[in-house]
Amino acid sequence: MTKYLSIKMYLADIQTFTKQHMINWALTTKWLNHNAHGSATSDAHSKDVAWKIKTSTITLPTLGILNRNFPDIIKNRTDCLPCNSEMETNHHIWRCPVILPRLLTTCD
Repeated sequence: MTKYLSIKMYLADIQTFTKQHMINWALTTKWLNHNAHGSATSDAHSKDVAWKIKTSTITLPTLGILNRNFPDIIKNRTDCLPCNSEMETNHHIWRCPVILPRLLTTCD
């Protein structure tokens, strides 16, 4: 039931953003379908697609999620490794003062 409510809220956000023209669906489709590896069956392409889906659905395996799913392995470590100032979450990754400049440089 909790997952249903979470998905329902996520879809409601997408609907709202679509109505407000905040999502460029043509560009989103192009981005999701882009294959930089030439073969639809390559491992690299599969990993790229998985990353694209996880970033767009806010489900990257952050330390918070890994700690929740594997508490014996992670041992309560949830702070962002690069900045060590906040809990690493899918939202923090895009705001982290250490990660963000690296992402921007990569995208240039």
